[in-house]
Amino acid sequence: MKMLKKLSRSGVGRAAHHHIIYINEEAGLGVCSTDLGHTHEIIFQPPTPPQLDQMGQEIAPAMPGGWFVLPALDGHTHEIQDYIIKPAQKKEDDAQVIAEVRELFKTGRELERDSLKKAQESEDFYAGKHWDDSEKARLEGLSRAAVTINKIEKNVDSICGIQRQERTDIRYVPQEGGDQKVADLLNVATKHILNRCFFSREESAAFEDAVIAGRGLLNVYVKFDTDLRGEIVIEKFPYLDVVFGPHEKVDLSDCEYLIKHRWFSRAKIIQLWPDKADDIQKDFEDYIVDGTSTQYAGDDYFKGSGVQTLGEDTLVDIGRKEYRILECWRKIYETGAVAANAGEDFYQNLYGWDGKDIKKIRTIPGFYVVEQNITKFRVTKVAGGVVLSDEYPAELPADDFFIIPIYGKKRGYNFWGKVESSKDAQKYINKNFSVALDVVNKCANYGFFVDQSIFPGNELEKFKRNSSSPGFVAEVNDVSRLPARVEGVKFPAELIQMMEVGKNEVLDQMNIVLNPNGANESGSLFAQRRNQKLLGSEFLFDNLSFAKQKLGRLLVKLIQKYYTPDRIIRIVRNANTKEPVEVGGQPLDEFSDSDIMEMLTTTDLEYYDVEVSESNWSPSMRLSTFMLLSERAIIS
Repeated sequence: MKMLKKLSRSGVGRAAHHHIIYINEEAGLGVCSTDLGHTHEIIFQPPTPPQLDQMGQEIAPAMPGGWFVLPALDGHTHEIQDYIIKPAQKKEDDAQVIAEVRELFKTGRELERDSLKKAQESEDFYAGKHWDDSEKARLEGLSRAAVTINKIEKNVDSICGIQRQERTDIRYVPQEGGDQKVADLLNVATKHILNRCFFSREESAAFEDAVIAGRGLLNVYVKFDTDLRGEIVIEKFPYLDVVFGPHEKVDLSDCEYLIKHRWFSRAKIIQLWPDKADDIQKDFEDYIVDGTSTQYAGDDYFKGSGVQTLGEDTLVDIGRKEYRILECWRKIYETGAVAANAGEDFYQNLYGWDGKDIKKIRTIPGFYVVEQNITKFRVTKVAGGVVLSDEYPAELPADDFFIIPIYGKKRGYNFWGKVESSKDAQKYINKNFSVALDVVNKCANYGFFVDQSIFPGNELEKFKRNSSSPGFVAEVNDVSRLPARVEGVKFPAELIQMMEVGKNEVLDQMNIVLNPNGANESGSLFAQRRNQKLLGSEFLFDNLSFAKQKLGRLLVKLIQKYYTPDRIIRIVRNANTKEPVEVGGQPLDEFSDSDIMEMLTTTDLEYYDVEVSESNWSPSMRLSTFMLLSERAIIS
């Protein structure tokens, strides 16, 4: 292993100093920086057994061996130590931190408020709620029906059905400097992680949000509830519960911050952050004093309208005893450096190192320092007027957002899905069906003109009850004077045409092709029909693919952090018992555990050169591929 270490401080006054050393354990090489005009020789001594005399008595103890610092000319020496990076200190007080987070939250909400309202309306249209309550009440007051013929739901389900039929696996492909064997091991470990968290279900749910509302979210986190080593989880996250800063790129590479906001009860917050219990209690009591809630005698429950709001959003609900926790992830930019030794093929990030120590590295033979801009993340959690935590910078496995968006369409601050453009066409359909039903009720009407002398006694009432019954009998005073029948108006065919126009318009606006596959069709026709179906929705699947590629890169970082080589070996061996696994084109059984261990320990996954792609595994895609290959075989 290659590493940079620090030597302990030696000397007093102006003679006080320390050095930085480089150690290559594999080559047995140790080099020391120059400070105060001198350096030290770093040597490695192998362990030695105890020395015994002829009687078997120990005359010299065993020496453990290791790296040693030889004294300088004046006799002083140092001890070898690990370099400890001191965490950065928070610069603002809590009040300022809370104000900053709230301002970011308010700004982000205002930027996307219109899109979020349209997204909620799209959800209503998908669920069949197409009429305003006031309009529906008005029609019912006129004895007219507010008919809903939901064409949007079927079309959305068709797109989501295609996605479910054509799911793909995340696949790693080695690039320059990569190893196919390690890529295959990563593929197995990743599939295990995704299966454990039912990713196919979560992916489809997030994709459905993107189709309907215009944005679906995947949230990546590590939980330690069931496994103390850490279990990676990917879940669909509510798109309404995240505020994004301004951004144009769908991978958030140009986004400066995002804020997850979820409602927590006061009791749950105290359980999760017990060191903040007193602060939360005092904060809540302050809201009660300032609010309009009423305390009932004998208990600790409050009922009232007391809330704390920010713009149009509620942050604290006193009556429900709940806080909206704001979890703010924001980028911070700092200047860093990388220590490099091309001859040793050694590179180390020096983020957090003292500037004086970085200068010492420049004096180590073969080393140079490259300055670079570094993006880190600050993660702050706020509840009401209390800062629950503030990691500055956060110790993350990967310096990136752990929320991954899947967009429908995005332009500036606005985003929308497939439903948005079809709302007017859907209203057109509903209105025409409602009018048609009202016209039918009137056109299908027929009646009779009678006078009091036609029917004897109460026969008129019997006539009213039975006139529409087959084979009815009515008694009249004079058969030459029968009730005069009046037929209704013919139903206008134009209304039927208008309803057909509306149905076709919804399909046209949503740009969906629903040609079913025929029986006994060729593989090329099968693939052509598939491409035709996806043509108007290809951008959705492209954005989903882009999101999964970003997820794959993030998983590599998390696997490196939380999955040891032993753990990966157990996962791969277990997978091999269910379905044969190949590593580098060879069966896994041909490799021993020590072989796999060597592959993983000699490869630094943090710098492993790999490309993230996808492989199709759905039944429909396998069928298409099989049909195409079968045709090629017959032709050849």
